[in-house]
Amino acid sequence: MQASGIESGAVTDTRELSRHIGAFFLYLANASNRDFLPETSELDLSLTQLKALFLIGAPTEEPLSMKSLAEGLGLSFAATSRAVDALCKRGLMDRDEDSDDRRIKRVSLTLKGRRAVDRLTAIRLAGLERLVETFSPDEREKLAVALEPILAREEIRRFLPRRSTR
Repeated sequence: MQASGIESGAVTDTRELSRHIGAFFLYLANASNRDFLPETSELDLSLTQLKALFLIGAPTEEPLSMKSLAEGLGLSFAATSRAVDALCKRGLMDRDEDSDDRRIKRVSLTLKGRRAVDRLTAIRLAGLERLVETFSPDEREKLAVALEPILAREEIRRFLPRRSTR
């Protein structure tokens, strides 16, 4: 039987650690698919449009420029513009001129778009909560300590969900 690297303790090899994170990510994604997929089907959005909603829906204070959105999606400006057009027509997103430079277009979520992103995020978080509830206090503590420096990175921290009011 081939060892996965987990049995031997900490995995520091980039490729092996990436495989482990990938397996964990796939487990997490699949754990909430029962609720997540019907919700995304109801929105009837392409994968690009869904990704755009989540990029724009990251908890930031200001709208994102179309150029930044295109870079974040890894798409051309034209392809991004088509995706945004469809989202605007569905009332999920607004596109406005930048107040300082009218050549720049900025996109933001509408209230309807914010509700959709929040609903989908809540579904994913509920799946995570179900998993974390199965962890022992020691496992929770170790995970929290391991995540602390990672979550402190600016590019990751901006995706932290807003705190629930429950």
